[in-house]
Amino acid sequence: VNSRCQQGRTPQKQRKNTSRVPDRCRDDVRKMYKALLEDDNDFDGFNLTETVDSLENRQVMQTIQLEIIRDYGGEHKCPFAPKEVRDAARRYYRSQRDDRVRREKGHLTTHRMAMRKAQRLTQKVQRRRRALEKCQ
Repeated sequence: VNSRCQQGRTPQKQRKNTSRVPDRCRDDVRKMYKALLEDDNDFDGFNLTETVDSLENRQVMQTIQLEIIRDYGGEHKCPFAPKEVRDAARRYYRSQRDDRVRREKGHLTTHRMAMRKAQRLTQKVQRRRRALEKCQ
């Protein structure tokens, strides 16, 4: 039995989306989202009170996708598949929504510290694996 279940918490759902989105695509989606928010246009960003599949949020994702394609100079020059951009935007929506929930509950700073610690540990393990591979 999972220890989270014993504590009265329900385990997180497994994500259906297991496709790997390139880091550059995720960065471009995040930067484009922030750039669109800063511009003086009618782009309001994600509605975090609705689901990611709501009409409003789908329009936001489509706008991000079109702007990324335009930024690269056309669909044939964009290095990302439409599915990759869509998956990156969905992931960014989840990140924004989760941050909002953590902020409301007062857990944002503790979560960020835990994630930084976990990232440092992951990087340490990766460095040691690379060093071990070089030795062999």
